[in-house]
Amino acid sequence: MDRFIYDVLIDLVGHKVQVMAADDDVLLTELTISAVDRSAVNGEEFDAFSVDLTGDEKEHLAQGNYSFKHQSFGEVKLFMSPYTIERYQICISRKKAK
Repeated sequence: MDRFIYDVLIDLVGHKVQVMAADDDVLLTELTISAVDRSAVNGEEFDAFSVDLTGDEKEHLAQGNYSFKHQSFGEVKLFMSPYTIERYQICISRKKAK
Protein backbone atom coordinates (compact mmCIF):
# COMPACT_ATOMS: atom_id res chain seq x y z
CA MET A 1 0.00 0.00 0.00
CA ASP A 2 1.23 3.45 -0.88
CA ARG A 3 2.09 5.38 2.31
CA PHE A 4 2.69 8.74 0.59
CA ILE A 5 -0.79 9.87 1.62
CA TYR A 6 -2.27 12.97 3.21
CA ASP A 7 -2.88 11.37 6.62
CA VAL A 8 0.77 10.29 6.91
CA LEU A 9 2.30 13.47 5.47
CA ILE A 10 0.30 15.95 7.57
CA ASP A 11 2.06 14.53 10.64
CA LEU A 12 5.46 15.05 8.98
CA VAL A 13 5.29 18.86 8.71
CA GLY A 14 8.63 20.08 10.06
CA HIS A 15 10.38 16.76 9.33
CA LYS A 16 13.16 16.19 6.82
CA VAL A 17 12.95 13.79 3.88
CA GLN A 18 15.87 12.45 1.89
CA VAL A 19 15.92 13.28 -1.82
CA MET A 20 17.78 11.09 -4.31
CA ALA A 21 18.08 11.10 -8.08
CA ALA A 22 15.23 9.03 -9.55
CA ASP A 23 17.60 6.59 -11.24
CA ASP A 24 20.03 5.85 -8.37
CA ASP A 25 20.43 5.96 -4.59
CA VAL A 26 22.83 8.94 -4.44
CA LEU A 27 21.59 11.35 -1.77
CA LEU A 28 21.22 14.80 -3.32
CA THR A 29 19.90 16.72 -0.31
CA GLU A 30 17.35 16.70 2.49
CA LEU A 31 14.23 18.84 2.29
CA THR A 32 11.88 19.83 5.10
CA ILE A 33 8.13 19.36 4.68
CA SER A 34 6.74 22.84 5.35
CA ALA A 35 3.05 22.32 4.52
CA VAL A 36 0.56 19.68 3.37
CA ASP A 37 -2.70 21.07 1.99
CA ARG A 38 -5.81 19.59 0.39
CA SER A 39 -6.50 20.84 -3.12
CA ALA A 40 -9.79 21.93 -4.68
CA VAL A 41 -10.33 18.63 -6.54
CA ASN A 42 -10.19 16.55 -3.35
CA GLY A 43 -13.51 14.86 -2.72
CA GLU A 44 -15.48 11.69 -3.25
CA GLU A 45 -13.76 10.80 -6.54
CA PHE A 46 -10.19 12.05 -5.99
CA ASP A 47 -7.64 12.18 -3.18
CA ALA A 48 -5.77 15.40 -3.94
CA PHE A 49 -3.22 17.39 -1.97
CA SER A 50 0.04 19.29 -2.29
CA VAL A 51 3.26 18.96 -0.30
CA ASP A 52 5.47 22.04 0.09
CA LEU A 53 9.13 21.51 0.91
CA THR A 54 12.01 23.83 1.76
CA GLY A 55 15.72 23.35 1.43
CA ASP A 56 19.08 25.05 1.22
CA GLU A 57 19.34 27.45 -1.72
CA LYS A 58 22.95 26.27 -2.22
CA GLU A 59 21.60 22.78 -3.00
CA HIS A 60 18.88 23.85 -5.45
CA LEU A 61 17.15 21.06 -7.38
CA ALA A 62 15.69 21.47 -10.86
CA GLN A 63 12.15 20.46 -11.79
CA GLY A 64 12.00 16.72 -12.33
CA ASN A 65 11.51 13.22 -10.98
CA TYR A 66 13.16 12.31 -7.68
CA SER A 67 13.06 9.52 -5.12
CA PHE A 68 11.88 10.65 -1.69
CA LYS A 69 12.58 8.60 1.42
CA HIS A 70 11.34 8.74 5.02
CA GLN A 71 10.67 5.97 7.51
CA SER A 72 6.97 6.93 7.69
CA PHE A 73 6.23 6.40 3.98
CA GLY A 74 9.21 4.41 2.70
CA GLU A 75 10.57 5.38 -0.71
CA VAL A 76 8.53 6.86 -3.54
CA LYS A 77 9.39 8.38 -6.94
CA LEU A 78 7.55 11.62 -7.67
CA PHE A 79 7.69 14.74 -9.82
CA MET A 80 8.70 17.92 -7.96
CA SER A 81 8.72 21.56 -9.12
CA PRO A 82 10.60 24.48 -7.57
CA TYR A 83 8.73 27.74 -7.12
CA THR A 84 11.60 29.70 -5.52
CA ILE A 85 15.30 28.96 -5.15
CA GLU A 86 14.68 27.05 -1.90
CA ARG A 87 10.98 26.06 -2.07
CA TYR A 88 9.40 23.15 -3.90
CA GLN A 89 6.01 21.53 -4.40
CA ILE A 90 4.72 18.04 -5.11
CA CYS A 91 1.09 17.79 -6.29
CA ILE A 92 -0.85 14.55 -5.85
CA SER A 93 -4.21 13.73 -7.44
CA ARG A 94 -5.29 10.08 -7.32
CA LYS A 95 -8.59 8.54 -8.28
CA LYS A 96 -10.03 6.81 -5.21
CA ALA A 97 -10.74 3.09 -5.36
CA LYS A 98 -14.43 2.24 -5.34
